[in-house]
Order: sequence, then structure tokens, then C-alpha cells
Amino acid sequence: ARAAAETRTTTLVLGWDGSIAAERLLFGTIPDRVLRETSAAVLVARTGQPLATVGRLVVVVPPLAEVEPGFAEAARLLAGLASRAGATLAVLTPEAHRAGVLGAFSTRRGGPKPEPLALDDWPHAPDALTGVLRPSDALALVSARQGAVSWSAASDRLPRALAQRFAAHPLLILYPGQVPASATLPRHLTSAERGFLDRIGPDQVRLGLHAGSVEAAVREVASGAFPEHGAALEALLAASPSDRPEIRPGVVFVHARTEAVREPLFALGVPREPLRGAEGAVSVVVCFAAPSRVPSETYLGWLALIARMLHDDATLDALREAESPEDARATLLLALHPRE
Repeated sequence: ARAAAETRTTTLVLGWDGSIAAERLLFGTIPDRVLRETSAAVLVARTGQPLATVGRLVVVVPPLAEVEPGFAEAARLLAGLASRAGATLAVLTPEAHRAGVLGAFSTRRGGPKPEPLALDDWPHAPDALTGVLRPSDALALVSARQGAVSWSAASDRLPRALAQRFAAHPLLILYPGQVPASATLPRHLTSAERGFLDRIGPDQVRLGLHAGSVEAAVREVASGAFPEHGAALEALLAASPSDRPEIRPGVVFVHARTEAVREPLFALGVPREPLRGAEGAVSVVVCFAAPSRVPSETYLGWLALIARMLHDDATLDALREAESPEDARATLLLALHPRE
């Protein structure tokens, strides 16, 4: 990690034998520390056979990975590997995100044209791979560090699951390079960002929720923040499975595009006591509904903005300790632009 910082390294490559480390670790002590202590792209490789013998590289891309600052470079890296190996390239990603993902892989001149593989539901990605992998395929997973917009607690388990399920295939896990959080914050709020924050008033922040479950908290937050949009509430409740994915430890983010709203609706709630989520204690619940007519790029941009506001531990601590909705809104504004 020190050498990477001193030499301004952009990509680190680490070998992995595919063994399963302790439950709290992804790969093992050293690779996990490297992921925590560097912002460079990290490629963890369990090869098993020379990549030159691979006929096709199948890349698995999670939802929202395409809006990460380092994704375009990660796509170029993987496309370059496939090209130099003389392999074709296939991409497995949910249909809603396919255009942006394929676009990033298609920008490399002279590289293989990516073949889209059908995937309707992200949790079923391993099952979808079982039906399409060939004996000569190599498998690559674009993953994410904690705090990234595309991170989820389930994503930390996926490298293990793929290593066990597809033991005969070379496996690459790529963590795109990270831009330091301070560098992603704009020097001045854009008009779009300021307009978004202007929609967050006291009525959109609910403190001291009495809900006893994450599901009940989602309902309490959304119904309290926009009571006249019952259809939007039902769209949010139907948008994600009952175990409600976390965008970072302690934060559940439920979002949907729906015909039930004409303008974006945002709501945030803080339970009186942490709730039991699928991956641990949940202390912040966020709901966001956007009109169906907005372009996918705009919608993904809003999701990235919300994730950025909730990126730092200090922001979550301040939200938990906020004494009023006004204090909580000020915390969100400060997280987006410290000098504001």
C-alpha cells in the first residue's frame, strides 16, 4: 500500500488461491488490508490456467457500477485483457443498467465487442452464469469497496460464492479505483444538486421512528413524508425484496421509478433504536421515488448523489444525534459540500 501511494500506482494485481478465509474477511488478511488502505484499482486473480488459453471472458457487473468514478477505467482494463488474450467478451448485468455498462466496454478501439448476456434479477446472477458458462470461459466480477454507490453487503460474499461454484474457471475480481471522498465533493453545488436538496424539507426527515422492523420503517418514512402519494409508497415497497439491501453498513436505501409521481420524492428516517437488517443493525432508512419519464442517466445520477451524501461515518453519526429535522437536513447539505 505504501509503494502504491509513493509510485502513484493505478492498478494492483494480487494472487488468490480461491481458499475461503475467516468469515469476516473477503480473501485474507493482506488482500483485505490492501483494499482498505489504497485507492488504486485492485485486481484479485485466481487463474489456475494461462489466460492465453481462455476463449471468452465473462464479466459480471452489479447494479450502479457504471456510475462509479473508476468504472470506465475498469472496463477498459478488462476489455484489454480479453483483447490481448485473443478472447471474446461477454457482459452479464441487469437489463436496466445494460446500456451504460456496455457503452463503457465498447469505448476501447480495436477491442472485442461485448456480447450482452440476459439477466433480469441481480440476486440470480450465479444461477444465470451456470446456464451460459463454457468450459473455456474465464470469469470476471466487478466488485466495490464499502462506501461505493454500487456496494452492498451481499456483494462482499459474491467472490466466495463464485470461487466455490465455478472452481474450474479462472476468476478475476476487480475493485475499480476510488476517488477520495473529499475529491468527489464539488467546490460549489450545481443547480441540479441544489434543486434536489431544496426538496428536502423538515417534512421529509423523520426522527425517532418507532418501527420495529426495516419494512415497517420504510412504510413509516415514506407515508409520513409524502402522505398524498400512496401509489408511490406501494411502488417503493415493491421495488426491493423484504431483506432491503444496504448501500453501506447501517443504511437501507429503497428507490423506484414510478408513474405515481411527477417530481422526485426523497425521505429519510432515523429509528429510535437500531433495527435488525439482513446484514446487521440499521440506523438510517432512505426512500426515493422518481418519475418514470426521467432518463436512466438522470435517475442514476440522483442515486449517486444520495449515496455520496451518506458516504462518511461522521454523517451517519450526526444524523443519529440530530435533535431536529432541520439539523438532519443541515447535515446532508454539509456532507455534500463541507464549505457550504
